[in-house]
Amino acid sequence: MSKKAAANLLFSALLLGTSACSKEATQLTNTFQIEGEEMRGIKGRIGISNTRLMQDSYNKVIWHFWGDPSNIKGEFKIIGTELKSGEKKPVLLVNPNQKERTWSYKGNYTQPNLGAAKTMPSALWFDTPGKWKLGVYIDGEHYEDLIVNVSESKNDVPSYFSMSVMKNIEWTESPVFPFETMELRGEEGKLAILSTPWKAGIKNKYMWHFFGDGIPSGKLTVVAVKKGTNEISKALVNFDTDQQVWTHPLAVGSAVNNHKDVPASMKLPSSGMWALNAYIDKELYGQIVVELK
Repeated sequence: MSKKAAANLLFSALLLGTSACSKEATQLTNTFQIEGEEMRGIKGRIGISNTRLMQDSYNKVIWHFWGDPSNIKGEFKIIGTELKSGEKKPVLLVNPNQKERTWSYKGNYTQPNLGAAKTMPSALWFDTPGKWKLGVYIDGEHYEDLIVNVSESKNDVPSYFSMSVMKNIEWTESPVFPFETMELRGEEGKLAILSTPWKAGIKNKYMWHFFGDGIPSGKLTVVAVKKGTNEISKALVNFDTDQQVWTHPLAVGSAVNNHKDVPASMKLPSSGMWALNAYIDKELYGQIVVELK
């Protein structure tokens, strides 16, 4: 191979690598609030409920369209693009038993809600996790693109967790306050963890503290959700196996002077803001927002 041909091949490879990185780095479509519901989309134009989309699962999605209803009619089509590979795939589900998918549905729009002009119920099926671009077409015309995140099917989130608990989260890091000889981060008089700095992918010790005269008994579960995404992660690390788990192996102990503490190690996968949803005996007890560097 000549030097020129080798240089051209290397340049092409670099271009492809840059393109792949660029696609993977694409930001998710923003979210917005309407009538108390969190939607992902473009306010005043298009939106879907900001619920978690799962790989190899039946995902029920209702599309909301705002604008002139006379322009929202005809065939409804979605071109799904897996951003990591750039491959285009049909994602509208026809037969969940056989995972049969199609590019388009007939224009059977339904009665609108949330102030939308029209809505379209659908079921979506994604065969790989990660970021997807959903190109929406109405009556053959490109309408909008949405970038969404699809979670791995093996990420078996506890059944009692719902994204609805994220509706009123204030995405600022929870405050630090003193307790005995320690500095804690959380909600004073309710729950907190040691204010140990977080680093992405690094395990560290974070003692959990619970306060009050009505602290329930039972095992502690922590479900972490990343800001601006539907990414959900385990946070607790099992002491014996060093594996990440949803639920602490030990039950929350008896309260002493309206205080319980639970020793724990935790780890989160990526930098950014995360909400730690703390459950005791499968009931949400409180939330702590942390920032990872």
